[in-house]
Amino acid sequence: MDGTGAGVLELLAGRGLDQAVLCTHGEIIGEVFDELQRAGIELSGPLQWPKGSTWVLQLDDGQGRKGTYLEPVVVEEVGR
Repeated sequence: MDGTGAGVLELLAGRGLDQAVLCTHGEIIGEVFDELQRAGIELSGPLQWPKGSTWVLQLDDGQGRKGTYLEPVVVEEVGR
């Protein structure tokens, strides 16, 4: 199923998803950020979404109010 940025935000606004975790592809995340910016949402740092990165959205009445970027966790291989 193809998704859209608006569709992702609609999904997140659903009741019972206040502690939800969503994983999606980079092309959809770009659309989500476009929608968030149109809504006037404050986003921390540069808009980026490398593999393994996380954005935490704080919601209020089903509308995102703040987005915070978390860098990907780097796991180093331990010698065998």
